Amino acid sequence: MRPTKLIACLLCAVCVACASNAPQRDEALLAEFQRFAGDPVQNFFFWDLRNGWQVLGREHLVVWTSPWEAFLLRVRTPCTDLPFANRIGISSTGRWVRVRLDAVTVGNGIPCPIEEIRPVDYRRMLAEHREAAKRPHAESP
Repeated sequence: MRPTKLIACLLCAVCVACASNAPQRDEALLAEFQRFAGDPVQNFFFWDLRNGWQVLGREHLVVWTSPWEAFLLRVRTPCTDLPFANRIGISSTGRWVRVRLDAVTVGNGIPCPIEEIRPVDYRRMLAEHREAAKRPHAESP
């Protein structure tokens, strides 16, 4: 096999492997955010998306309202375009996002109503990850 063809085949294999691992990666990340999420709340104050957001599967995403404050949102399914979103919108009333009144809008323009809002103790999450990174890794036998 010619080197260029071999490289193209390897790149395709890597892309397929990455795509097939995306659901497992999203599940693991969702579990991590859920571990640091508090009890559900009815609303949160929201200015805009400049602090970031991340999709965590078919019905969950995290929205940062500041570099240190995050909220885990669960939207009503089916929200078919959410896993593939490269941009989103979030409705609000007077800068407050409310459960069952507001929605996340993705590429298809169809609103996905917000079913649950949970504040994430993002500072604690980051602190635990920093501490874990400082610990020496177990030596191989």
